[in-house]
Amino acid sequence: MDLYALEYGQDDPTKCTARKMVRMEMARSVNRKFHASDSTVVLNPYAHRTISPDDRGVKGILVLDCSWKQAKEVF
Repeated sequence: MDLYALEYGQDDPTKCTARKMVRMEMARSVNRKFHASDSTVVLNPYAHRTISPDDRGVKGILVLDCSWKQAKEVF
């Protein structure tokens, strides 16, 4: 499964989990022009639906790394 990270750069870079995952080659950094396919799940902390067995066909996960203080604006 592919893991993508879209970093907004709103946090302290030394404490940024997404940046660390990219550095350790556990995730791939993408920019705002990245077009996620239909088989990619975008993790959203405000979502009304959780990941379930219905998502078995998911090929990738996209995390949006932003400050919690600005999360409502991002999502």
